Amino acid sequence: MVETDKAYLAALIDGEGHIGASNGVGYNMLVLQVTNYDKDVLDWACNITGLGTVRRSNKTLWRWCTSGRQTKQVLAMVFPYMRIKREHGFIAAQWPCIGQGKRPGDGVRELQAEVSKYLKALNSYGRREYNRAQST
Repeated sequence: MVETDKAYLAALIDGEGHIGASNGVGYNMLVLQVTNYDKDVLDWACNITGLGTVRRSNKTLWRWCTSGRQTKQVLAMVFPYMRIKREHGFIAAQWPCIGQGKRPGDGVRELQAEVSKYLKALNSYGRREYNRAQST
């Protein structure tokens, strides 16, 4: 991927993206979602990275989604260009990926829960809540 594509993708994630954790029964998963009205932009993101899927979110919106290792790969590509969600990207890089179908051990679950807590604080309340979460 050329550098200008990485910069554009970083701007798309900064402006329209969500980096967080999806909590399921017995597992947690790192996710990246970018929502937009323009499906072509999201198809471009999917094609240029070779990662994730584009699906309809509702009648008018589309969503490009990656999870787990794919999310870490995308964020590693664009991290130098991220501005608004740079802290999200840094924290997401700490996420332990264990492989599909494998059960995480207790230490992995604890680390995933910790990273999830910080991402949730950043997504919900911004830097002030994130700083509070770090101090606990």
